[in-house]
Amino acid sequence: MANAGPPVGELRPLLAFPAPVTGKIPPSDQPNRFRPVKRPGPGRQGTRITPQFTALREALEGGRAQLAEATTAPDPELVAVFDLAGPVDGFLRAAGQVEGLEFLSELQEDYIESDDDFFYEDKGGERSDDNVPQSLYMVMTNAQAVTELIRLFELWQQDPKVKFARGLNPLKDVFGLLRGIRRWGPEDRVRETGLLDQWREDLEVVGAQGVTRVEIELWYRRDVTARRAAEDEVRRILREAGAEVLASAERPEIAYHAVLANVPMSEVERVLADGPHAIDLLRTESVMMVSTSRAMIVETSDPVTVLAQFDGASVPSGPPRVALLDGVPFANHAALDGRLRIDDPDDWTTKYGTGRRRHGTAMASLISHGDLSDPGSPLLQPIYVRPIFEPHPVLTRAEVVPEHELLVDLIHRCFHRIFEETAPTRPRRQAFASSPSPSVTLHGSLSAD
Repeated sequence: MANAGPPVGELRPLLAFPAPVTGKIPPSDQPNRFRPVKRPGPGRQGTRITPQFTALREALEGGRAQLAEATTAPDPELVAVFDLAGPVDGFLRAAGQVEGLEFLSELQEDYIESDDDFFYEDKGGERSDDNVPQSLYMVMTNAQAVTELIRLFELWQQDPKVKFARGLNPLKDVFGLLRGIRRWGPEDRVRETGLLDQWREDLEVVGAQGVTRVEIELWYRRDVTARRAAEDEVRRILREAGAEVLASAERPEIAYHAVLANVPMSEVERVLADGPHAIDLLRTESVMMVSTSRAMIVETSDPVTVLAQFDGASVPSGPPRVALLDGVPFANHAALDGRLRIDDPDDWTTKYGTGRRRHGTAMASLISHGDLSDPGSPLLQPIYVRPIFEPHPVLTRAEVVPEHELLVDLIHRCFHRIFEETAPTRPRRQAFASSPSPSVTLHGSLSAD
């Protein structure tokens, strides 16, 4: 087993804590979220927002013109970002009432600085410097939907108390709190993913040759035909760029749709030289974000010498209560014999030699027995083990998630099998018989060596 503490007999350092004190609960750094935000009137909103609506409509009309020769091409779409000074209850339902508008995602950001249009007032009625909340709503829209939004926006400007059709009244709050509306663009697709920083590092290390692996997450569309069309478009863009698609996944249960691909470093060069708008992959409306994909690697440290006894009388029984997603363990190890229920539907066990089963063995021991330098009572239930690693092709003491796997999809499949499918060794619902093992005294570390 990996070193989990100081050698037996060595004292741990004392931790000094300050004397306890009693006092009032400190005030929050942020204002009360139920406190109303002061907002501009309909006239001011019309001056601010109308040009932004117009820009969206012109972008869609431009896309329609480009597709004019393809008579079977669908109406062009784009992702619009509604930037609001606070959340709006019912926005998702209201969006579903507008033909051509599909709610995609909501992002509740922290707080941003107030401005002349959106701010809080203090108890004296004066403008305060408190930050105001920000909510981002992403929707897929087409020209018809934008035209309808503009019509409703103009009706609201004329009469803020106007009655919209059933289910659309939350849009009045949207119009009142709307800080801005814009198109989801190439910069958005990389802003929070660290892609550009990683690509700069990759270019410095490997130069302009070879490939880099990326995870491309698509906007999850409720309609299966729309999902297929979006993935086909992304695959076409990758193919034309000389990229290789390694895997793709659609998971409706978690609204997840992604593609794993190796992208040529020449594409990286173009982005770093000219910005995210330089390549089609970061311009296509189907893509939500692109991030680098680095395979998860685990590596065991040097083992430590321990003295532990494993009593066969304490071998667990009953259904598993704990699941371990890790490498393939050495199930016949004296410390683990009878304690594991290995479920390996992908047959990754065949890729492991006995000497490579380090990390899964160490983690299974840690869960079952705790720190072997100071062992306590072992776990009373067996451990459900689902392998998700394979031996690293180069590092002999490392294990890695297979390069062709999307990690989100892999983990989701594991949990779906545990809780929804009839896994032969699943936790909770199936009891397992265990035969006792003899008492064993083990000198050395828990590894497969």
